[in-house]
Amino acid sequence: MEHRTHDFHNWAAILTWLVVFVLSIMILRNASGAYEGILLEAITLQIAYLALLFLSVNSVLTAARPKTAKAMFLLMLAVVLLLAWRTPIEFFFIYTIMWMTIVPYYFSRQAGFVWLILVCAAWYVIKIVSWGENNAFFEVLLVGTFHLFGLLSSMATMSSAEANEKAQALNRELMATQHLLTEASKQNERTRIARDLHDLLGHHLTALTINLQVASRMTDGEAKDKVDQCHSLSKLLLSDVRDAVTTLREESSVNFTETLKLIVDNVPNLKIHLDIDPELNISDVNIAEALLRCVQEAITNTLRHSNAAASWIRIWQEGRELNMQIHDDGRVGGEVKPGNGLQGMRERIERLNGRLIIEALKRMQINVQIPIPSP
Repeated sequence: MEHRTHDFHNWAAILTWLVVFVLSIMILRNASGAYEGILLEAITLQIAYLALLFLSVNSVLTAARPKTAKAMFLLMLAVVLLLAWRTPIEFFFIYTIMWMTIVPYYFSRQAGFVWLILVCAAWYVIKIVSWGENNAFFEVLLVGTFHLFGLLSSMATMSSAEANEKAQALNRELMATQHLLTEASKQNERTRIARDLHDLLGHHLTALTINLQVASRMTDGEAKDKVDQCHSLSKLLLSDVRDAVTTLREESSVNFTETLKLIVDNVPNLKIHLDIDPELNISDVNIAEALLRCVQEAITNTLRHSNAAASWIRIWQEGRELNMQIHDDGRVGGEVKPGNGLQGMRERIERLNGRLIIEALKRMQINVQIPIPSP
């Protein structure tokens, strides 16, 4: 749905540009006097505007080279203002309205309103100085309302998209937490059953085995044979109970892979590659929760700060140590200063006697090492 909306906006922009372009060329071809010689210049500037428009909204360029994309975006405004200065066609303000709808993707809300004022001021100067109009103030005021509408509409669209992404993230987090709680409940129930089998049934069987052994020494003949048989059966039953208790305790691992998939599936604008050791066995719910929260925080940081298109998460086990490595294809803008998210991540890992190492050269990489407690 999101890609369809993006394609729809692109086609709408092309159609708008095409209508303005064709109408302006028709007007200039029929013009006479001073504006006869600027037809080629108007065509060139409008084609340049279209090219810069697509460069400014290109997600690959904005992710890989955000400063270059912003420079292209500002150059687009310069091109359209130069076009308006050279060519007195009223409906060229449609181009700056299109530019205003992209402003929220590059600048803050406050900066957006500043740009609105600057664009309106630029139109006022163009109308007064270049076009020689006397009543430019009210015309620019009217045109400014269209620019304001475009800016506010774009801001509302962005806010709606961000709210939707947050709702989806919270839903994924809720589902993962619910799954983890279910796994913890199953683990606690298995542990309780194992403990009851060991403490109650095991205790009674041990007492029965001892009593049958004593009875075997106090009897003879056919009765002794029956007692010895019962004694053997009780020992066998006690061994089976111990094996069952051991199995229950050993198989009390958390289904961590399924829980993690609930977090990473369908994350918008980010392709996540999972590489989980098939032999991974996490029996401690606290470790599973710590790793899960680390992944959540890493994904959030990637979406907010790195402009990455893909992320790689690898989790494996070496001996009595769990390892996790997370990195993406985004770029780090200078030194990384750990905020509350990264600090909380470190505190979770250190409470489990683990280590969290953050490497930030061209790309950010998070390494986690957690010792597995002895059973």
